[in-house]
Amino acid sequence: MTKKKQYILQDYVSRPDSIKHHISELSWNRGIENFFLENVPFSYSTGLDYADRIISLIHKHYLLNKKKTIKVLEIGSGSGLLAYRILYLLHKQKRPYAKHVQFIITDFSEAIINQIKKGGIFSDFKDQVSFKVLNFLTDDYKSYSSCDIVLMTYLLDSVPYFHLHKKGTKLYETKIQTTFDEDYYYVDTTQFPPLILKQDQVKDHFLNKLKQKDLNTLSRSSRNLDEHYKQFLLHKDSPIYNSPILKDFLAEYTDKSFQFNYSENVCIALNNLFAALPKKCNDSHI
Repeated sequence: MTKKKQYILQDYVSRPDSIKHHISELSWNRGIENFFLENVPFSYSTGLDYADRIISLIHKHYLLNKKKTIKVLEIGSGSGLLAYRILYLLHKQKRPYAKHVQFIITDFSEAIINQIKKGGIFSDFKDQVSFKVLNFLTDDYKSYSSCDIVLMTYLLDSVPYFHLHKKGTKLYETKIQTTFDEDYYYVDTTQFPPLILKQDQVKDHFLNKLKQKDLNTLSRSSRNLDEHYKQFLLHKDSPIYNSPILKDFLAEYTDKSFQFNYSENVCIALNNLFAALPKKCNDSHI
């Protein structure tokens, strides 16, 4: 079988600079509908079984602290269904503290927060919820210092990071090349008649749409893009290599070889979050 010719749309770059990452970031401007349009899995993380696991965490906190009000901060709430399921089960199970659990529902997307507020799913629990736009990586946590429990479900999988591979004493970064094959047709339906491009004609037009943040065209087209991976040695003058946080982490595993994802911003954000919260706060990172 003859291998199809590949056309390079973007040469090797770090994951945060890759085309698919940029399109993914743009897609959340749609709000909640993005979960359905892009087939983002959420059935377990918003289901009753998982909600019941979180209730066991809330119950343990209640037994240990006997606080009248239990404040739960959910970072990256997405559809808001997890908080709803938890509140629903708390009342259904007739927990003695059911009416005293207060949820702060947050997401980095203002569109998502507005849609949750207007959607009405919390109509039975309107006195137990509040809503905030919160960027996990850049915002301040001081106003959340009174929270007892923090939920971050799949949050760390959604932030920009670098693919790294430690091989003995050397550190490599896996970078991404984006291509499309010779049979790929790019169709721009924002004009009439639609513009149909192929092979060498595609690159400039596609990258221009990326600059324009034309999500409808980009999202439809990205399903036919391929990614290829290649490791590059990180030199000692690299900003990633010289990160104090990363150096401390690698110092604990001097002789080992392994692959991992790394984001200094995530490490800093987590440190800031933990510093702002009371010592008795229970952190659930699942």
